Amino acid sequence: MFTLCSSTQAMQDALPLLLEAQYLLVDFEGRLLGCENGALSLISIGTRTSASDSGVQVFLFDVLSLSKEALQPLLEILTNETTTKYFWDCRKDDLELRRTFGTSFSRAATIDLQLVDILSRESSGETEIMRLQRMTRRGHAVHALRQLPTQDVHALISLKNAPSEHRIGPVRPEKHDPDGASHDAWMMRPLPQANLDYAEEDIRLLAQMYAHFDAKGYLEPRDELVQKTARFLCLHPVPIPIGDVYRSSDLLPLEVLSERREDDAVYPCKGCSRMLSRGSFVHDRGGRDGRVRRKPWCKVCNILRIRQALLETGGPTIANIAEKGDVTVSQE
Repeated sequence: MFTLCSSTQAMQDALPLLLEAQYLLVDFEGRLLGCENGALSLISIGTRTSASDSGVQVFLFDVLSLSKEALQPLLEILTNETTTKYFWDCRKDDLELRRTFGTSFSRAATIDLQLVDILSRESSGETEIMRLQRMTRRGHAVHALRQLPTQDVHALISLKNAPSEHRIGPVRPEKHDPDGASHDAWMMRPLPQANLDYAEEDIRLLAQMYAHFDAKGYLEPRDELVQKTARFLCLHPVPIPIGDVYRSSDLLPLEVLSERREDDAVYPCKGCSRMLSRGSFVHDRGGRDGRVRRKPWCKVCNILRIRQALLETGGPTIANIAEKGDVTVSQE
């Protein structure tokens, strides 16, 4: 079960438990989080009271029912440097925190378990074919992906799919129906039970993945994970336009898992508009001199635009698109 905190008293009753916790499991819910016209509805937090998943206490803080003044103690806990917070893709959550309250996780002790998932894959025996298969879409076969530069490109998986991906099975509280949650109902009050169940399930899934990664030793070194997460969560400085395939995708943006050198020259990507080092871009040999030239697309955006072209044109092969000059074939 969960505790819904929609009054100042309920929130104050929950705060001592959060302050005592060694770590917190955090997730945000709302309308179009991180996007234009988005809005925050719930802050979901889990604290662990035992070694088992059933020992997780879940608190759902109703942002619409509580004033900013009442929420201030909670925000101080979320953004402090002492209690480690674990998320699954914190980028849009951080944007909503900035948009709603004017504060950020950027200086907090925050670790994104979605990054831990990617870092764990090599230890879990992921092959090159498996890595490419994660990036495929219908009409975009693995052999076609091999024609594109994919070094350092990784696919993201959702929290819902993570337990089965790691072969630990999903956990769903009895009598809950999170699949019945309506994403159009997050701003309604009272919130439908299915939406509350959905928010609780996300925290319990986070708890499950935390326990798995901790048992495997994937949550160390902690300081390095905090640094990688800090680079990850700042990727959305402004809300994402609806339909922007470059800033909201299932591929991990480049230069998150590793930090570029301070003296590296940087260039803007035509897709995501990020300033990236030369090694993150697509290159080809063009012109009579045969020199290697940097293309305006980073490797991630290059894949995304090709996938979009395949979707919009009904699935022509990458080779056919390349003949029209729309694709850069890998020179790696």
